[in-house]
Amino acid sequence: MELNFYWAKKFTKKAGVVPTQYIEELCVDTQTEQLSKYASDTDHLGREPIKDRATKMLEFIDLVRANYPYLSIGIERNVKGVCSGLYTGRNDSLEVYLYIPRFSLTMGKIGFGRFLDKDIKLADSPYPFERDKAEFRFAVWSPHIKNERYNENTTQHHMKASPDMYKAIKHVKFARPVVSANYIEAFHSYLFDRYDSALAKYDEEVGRAKREISNDNLWFTELRNVYLHAKNFPDNKAYQLDPKLVEKFDTLEKDIAAYREMKELVSPNLLQVRVLSSGTGIEVTPIQCMFGASSNTNQAIRYCRKVDVGELMTYNADYIPTKIQGQISTLELQLEIDASEVDEVSRTSMFGTNSFMLGVGWVALNKELYYVYA
Repeated sequence: MELNFYWAKKFTKKAGVVPTQYIEELCVDTQTEQLSKYASDTDHLGREPIKDRATKMLEFIDLVRANYPYLSIGIERNVKGVCSGLYTGRNDSLEVYLYIPRFSLTMGKIGFGRFLDKDIKLADSPYPFERDKAEFRFAVWSPHIKNERYNENTTQHHMKASPDMYKAIKHVKFARPVVSANYIEAFHSYLFDRYDSALAKYDEEVGRAKREISNDNLWFTELRNVYLHAKNFPDNKAYQLDPKLVEKFDTLEKDIAAYREMKELVSPNLLQVRVLSSGTGIEVTPIQCMFGASSNTNQAIRYCRKVDVGELMTYNADYIPTKIQGQISTLELQLEIDASEVDEVSRTSMFGTNSFMLGVGWVALNKELYYVYA
């Protein structure tokens, strides 16, 4: 199956999609307590109490539980593992995520608040008669919702909202199970950005070494020709260069050799490896990246917008291929090294900065999702 990412940006946080490993379940026994802490709060302008909104949100959550008992409801934790809660700030909305624990991504979210631009604008008005016109709505987000009235880069593009809770609940049907292809849809831009950055590091070293010698391309080319001739004919005194300049060219040649070696490790064939939440095995999906024709390898990787997704394969824990086991172990070790070099723990690559290892792969979700060389 071919996926084209030129226009597809569905599986994003704006559509209610985040890694489930950063979601804490909102249990029936604790949801009242979670919402009650907002009872005495006011909105971001300090003008309106939020108590009624918390009550409405609780009613909406209960209705979703009754109609979709297979869905779990949760709130997002921040980077340090602390629950960020339901209150989202400027539009004073309360939002929770919808998910099934065995999937690595959430399926969408629901909320109660002012979500339409016109209502947010009215709510910010200094005039009470305009603020009274700002309408609260029950909303549902999903990557499978497409609201053509809004640009795809807005949060409303993947949202359906209604003042009527019983009309809004109908849109929860769009919170569909996550399939294998959805993971590469969610992570493709991060994957290719990290892939490109891994190679660009060596390209930058070549550029830096070159600038150490000369910024003039013509002069640099002439000097390099003299250097290479001197290397090939060491006895010819007419082509001897200053030792310091020779040292700089030696460094440049080493950087060029390293860059070429890394370019040889660039492969369009990857495997998406997802560890099953039950711990019984892994799901492996072949991914062929369509880099396209470009003389610049870095640009070809960074701007890759098409992939071909192969057939899903499942391996029992006792029969995981040795190569994949080794690749995952190497990536996990590198992740630990990277984490020890920073002050705070970074999130997954959907939010963080862990690097791509040329020749091995990349960790998308620690302990859950990897992209390795086929």
